[in-house]
Amino acid sequence: MTFIIFMHNYNFGIIHFKREHVVGCVWICQCLRSLFSITVHDVELWLVFEYHPRGSLYNYLSNHIISSKECHTFLSSIADGVSYLHSHIQTAVNLTKSTIAHRDLKSDNILIKDDMSCCISDFGMSVKETDFTSEGEVPDHAVGTRRYLAPEILSGTIKKWMLYSYVMADVYSLALVMWEVTRRCNWRGKEEHVIFMV
Repeated sequence: MTFIIFMHNYNFGIIHFKREHVVGCVWICQCLRSLFSITVHDVELWLVFEYHPRGSLYNYLSNHIISSKECHTFLSSIADGVSYLHSHIQTAVNLTKSTIAHRDLKSDNILIKDDMSCCISDFGMSVKETDFTSEGEVPDHAVGTRRYLAPEILSGTIKKWMLYSYVMADVYSLALVMWEVTRRCNWRGKEEHVIFMV
């Protein structure tokens, strides 16, 4: 199933993109006011997410030993979601998806779908190019869960003015998530701790 992701852009209205491995959400906003005959003053913003009953990857891994097939499905879908976030996409109809750095990528912020693939969620700390201040720095650069933070963030040496620095910090967090997944993999019928190549 492919979700339509509506990303609200404060200056340009609503932009939508399709992607499977990023949690689907919908902004209910002013564009719907004509359907309900409400005035601008009565508009409320809501986020509506698809429910994933399997819960977070962290909780699932805490309670299950996974097969090599599940391990591969988890890792490839997570990597696909992160790749999509880190991609800058320009469509033929002049819609743009900016590069996004998640900044809090961890197994708690990855949900497991019914088909056992994963999708990334919780974009509360994410940044894109337009989030940088006039001085070129993103506010609150040392955010996220300490266990998953890249060394340059922990030491305060990250290049705060470069979005690419935060994208690379996401890759570090992704590697730790991959390590978590492979540690719970039942390899060849044995409960071994091995690295599974994607």
